[in-house]
Amino acid sequence: MKSGILFPLSSFPSKHGIGDLGKEAYKVIDQLAANKGQYLQILPFHPSTQANSPYRAVSTYAGDEIYINLNSLVENGLLDEVPEYYSETSNVDYDKIRKFKHKYLLLAYNNFKGNDQYDRFLTKCPWVFDYALYCTFASINKSYDWASWPTEFKDYPKYHQVNLTKYTEQIAYYQFVQFIFYHQWFSFKKYANDKVLVICHFMLITVQSKYGWIISHFYWTKRVIQQVLLVFHPIILVQLGNIGEILFMIGNI
Repeated sequence: MKSGILFPLSSFPSKHGIGDLGKEAYKVIDQLAANKGQYLQILPFHPSTQANSPYRAVSTYAGDEIYINLNSLVENGLLDEVPEYYSETSNVDYDKIRKFKHKYLLLAYNNFKGNDQYDRFLTKCPWVFDYALYCTFASINKSYDWASWPTEFKDYPKYHQVNLTKYTEQIAYYQFVQFIFYHQWFSFKKYANDKVLVICHFMLITVQSKYGWIISHFYWTKRVIQQVLLVFHPIILVQLGNIGEILFMIGNI
């Protein structure tokens, strides 16, 4: 008989107020493997602006940066040090932790020089630019409700009236954050697979914020057609497997 456990990433042990993809998460894998578990089912980890619920996500693909482990960025030379923050709490204060992590993620971004792996990630995952653009516009307009944005932002997918050169750094920051998130996620996933564990991840099959913004203008590029196919055809998800495989196959569908 096969067995396993179900986990939200927020429940992993951590020194920064919420579970993340750091070393403590790897200990959970070790313990599960030692007890002959075969499955680790992860609840959705997508970014949300509504009650911090991943089931009300602004993206089907993006990972929530709140789950990035900051100590790993220290080990990678992108940060000097990171203090503990709400390390003993039993409740997650999402707003405070987001502000705390954003401060250090921004520092890490400013220290990041780019590399071939990062370039490959952006090439293989074209959704990252759309997500980064959406987040940038949401930040500028102080709302994730794209229907409330000024016309030039709301209609950008159709008319491209906004000069993006003014927002290059903001867009690049959101791209960087997704690169770091998925670098940590794939490292974690590989560790689990090497322990003969299967990670099952819930991928949201819904169309919300970012996708509604793009699709509402019939912006039917190859990029969006790929997104819609993956969102509306669960059979494709089953055939391709976990989200990691999907992300790196998107560019070749």
